[in-house]
Amino acid sequence: RVGVGEVFVGAGQSNSTNFGQFPTKQTLGMSATTDGAKWRIADDPMLGQHDGTTGGSYYPSLGDILYKEFQVPIGFASTGHGGTAIESWLPGTDLYRWMMTRIGQLGKGGFRALLWHQGEANVNTPTDISFNNMKRIIKTSVYEAGWNFPWFVAKVSYHNPDQPSWPLIRAAHQQLWDEGVAMEGPDTDVLTGKMRDYDGKGIHLSPEGLKAHAELWAEKLIPYIYECIDEVK
Repeated sequence: RVGVGEVFVGAGQSNSTNFGQFPTKQTLGMSATTDGAKWRIADDPMLGQHDGTTGGSYYPSLGDILYKEFQVPIGFASTGHGGTAIESWLPGTDLYRWMMTRIGQLGKGGFRALLWHQGEANVNTPTDISFNNMKRIIKTSVYEAGWNFPWFVAKVSYHNPDQPSWPLIRAAHQQLWDEGVAMEGPDTDVLTGKMRDYDGKGIHLSPEGLKAHAELWAEKLIPYIYECIDEVK
């Protein structure tokens, strides 16, 4: 089995799955989504997420951006579940097994990185608990997979315009970056106003917000991919 392109696993809660206000479509025909058994073009809803949602996601736009940059096919394996706390993903849980099944199906070296977008459900959890639980998930997943794939962890806490940023979980995400447990993902708490659904009052993303979400991920992923390419040369 030979694959050519850039593949990513997505995990986390609702803004990593199909909870966007409306489904969106890729525009270039060069990105795909998988549930581990089959692949199809990466139009929403993504295949493979755990929660069965049917709305929009950031993956179609991210696929277009990355294809334009690298001129190779792009693939996504979305495994998330809306409303889930970090504790729901600890080793031994159904969600952890779901994620690890997809990682195993893709195989060693079968994807570039895991993209983690979660935090809204842990805004009141003490920072040290969130950090230690995330560290356990990350380290165990890499060990069980048998190869050292990177986790990109987004900084996420936004609930609504009156509660746009929560320090405890943001500090946990920062600590993961600072201690080298995870790579630095985007800070998506900056997606406010018209970027959110329900005329800016919601926790999920409008079509414009989904595109902006993808652009934030691309800002982190593109330099990293070039670094990986340079290392191979």
